[in-house]
Amino acid sequence: MKTFCLSVTFSAAGGLGAEAGADFGDGYLRLESRGSRWRVVRPEPGRLVALWGAAALDGRIDDARVAAHLCRARDIGAAARDLNGSLLAVIYDTDRHRLSIVNDRFGARPFFYTAEGGIFRGATSFKQLFDAAGGGQSPGLDPAAMFEFLYFRRVFGTKTYDRAIRFLPYASVLTLGEGEGVPRHVRYWRPRFEKSGLGVHEFSDQLAEAIRDSVALYTSDARRFGLMLSGGLDARAILAASSKPPVCFTNTPVKNNEWAVAAELAAIAGAQHVYVPRPERFLDGVVDGSVYLSGGMTIYGEAQFANYEAAIAPRADAVMLGLALDIMFCGHYLPKSHPTVLGRPAWHFELRPLGADLAKDFIETVSYRLKTSDPFSVVRPEKRRPLADHLRATVEEVMAEGRDCGARDYDLWEFMHLHNFARHYSLLMAASIEPYAEARIPAMENRLYELVCAMPVGFKTNWHAYLRALTRLSPAMMAVRNANTNIAARYPLPLQSWIKFARAAANRALGTRFAAAPAWWDRSWPEPRQSIAANPGIRAAVAALPDSERLAALGLFEPRAIRAAVEDHMAGRHDHAVLLNLLLTLERALTPQAETRPRLPARADA
Repeated sequence: MKTFCLSVTFSAAGGLGAEAGADFGDGYLRLESRGSRWRVVRPEPGRLVALWGAAALDGRIDDARVAAHLCRARDIGAAARDLNGSLLAVIYDTDRHRLSIVNDRFGARPFFYTAEGGIFRGATSFKQLFDAAGGGQSPGLDPAAMFEFLYFRRVFGTKTYDRAIRFLPYASVLTLGEGEGVPRHVRYWRPRFEKSGLGVHEFSDQLAEAIRDSVALYTSDARRFGLMLSGGLDARAILAASSKPPVCFTNTPVKNNEWAVAAELAAIAGAQHVYVPRPERFLDGVVDGSVYLSGGMTIYGEAQFANYEAAIAPRADAVMLGLALDIMFCGHYLPKSHPTVLGRPAWHFELRPLGADLAKDFIETVSYRLKTSDPFSVVRPEKRRPLADHLRATVEEVMAEGRDCGARDYDLWEFMHLHNFARHYSLLMAASIEPYAEARIPAMENRLYELVCAMPVGFKTNWHAYLRALTRLSPAMMAVRNANTNIAARYPLPLQSWIKFARAAANRALGTRFAAAPAWWDRSWPEPRQSIAANPGIRAAVAALPDSERLAALGLFEPRAIRAAVEDHMAGRHDHAVLLNLLLTLERALTPQAETRPRLPARADA
């Protein structure tokens, strides 16, 4: 699997020297890219800007205008507030030897950094910095952050697996100047959660318009555009809002129900539809590349679009994904559940009241925590209480930041996963495209963020506003069934529940053949347990986890408990696939990948 990275090395005192192969180097700053899609712009003499992502100004993606705007501003933070899209910018004043690094409001483009001995080092890959610091042998290892990954399947805030390496949070300007040894960090923007006061119809109209405008922004430069099209709602929203149909790609193990729904949607749009078959042993070839891209802080299996260069790159320069729209406007991680009717789960949701202790409630019930196994069961008994305390402290820390932004109750719950979006596990899907095409996520747009913050929770619970907005964008596409339910996507969820029950009753009583809810083989990708069962390399790696010296050296895990989990899974007594894949991801993160080590300079004080 191909990977990519941009490395930034800066010495406030100079003395880095020149090195062959660097994209830029002047003795103070060195930029080195490997397989990345960075664009270096020199808007005027003495200024350099390196851009990654879709950087937009005044409704249009335009690298030259964005670079000039950032360079000419007295206040880079104020200039950054004018920008839109998903971007990371490295701004360098070559005359004054002053470096600034800016990201977008979502924190959708990852950047990690460390400063030691007068040298600032940054990279879009945590793994690159981590391996250079010793990887699993680094003196700054943070086992509590590693357990946080096991428990939540992600890491919150700015922490990483190494205490010396930080994640750049959303809406940030990080600045270093000549003679300065410590970077200065400011926030140029914070979300606000004042509610709109609009009714659901008016709000839906605004949402439909904002989705259309966002797609127009993300397709505003002269590129060949593609779309990863499934049979659900989020990619359908992008297709419905497109003024010119992109080339649509659907990736499934076989031409199943998901593919059939996607093909129908593409036909309505008049779009070319390309089937991208998923090899049975697909994941065997992506583990190390996936871990490099995520730093081992996202489970490796989320690199779902790796290694499809031959099918996609000849047809598209930039590929859109519907990621985050359903998270933002369907409240996917709200504390809600499907009610049961006659012992069967419905399709609609009931919102659960929040407890008095919101942090405790979140830790115990948020839907993306590890639920199929007990993460505490594989750690040493004496570590469990401190780890529980760490989980609470990290959740309370992020919630405190959310409260400063005005978030309360359900908004505060959602702030936990809306902040620093590059750390959300679904963003690894986009990163897996970047080695061969630019990945674009139209949900990462300023007006859409304002709307999700202004949206009452009642509009999200059962997707009322979102379904109305998409139906306004394309009634024909919303008349097509949702591949997740096999019921027309435009129907309100309570109605979908009754249709589901009526179909099931008719099938039992009358022998009819109404479509049932799809099984896993009719979806885009196999279940987590198939990642072990169908991939011999992964199966062997999982079997070796109990004997991993890397995991044992942490002093965190109980090898006998890991062995019991592996044996129970392999014998079919319990499905521990998610836990074991998390442990495998972590084990690979701790293992240096020598071929990806950066060429870093000697310490300035050496």
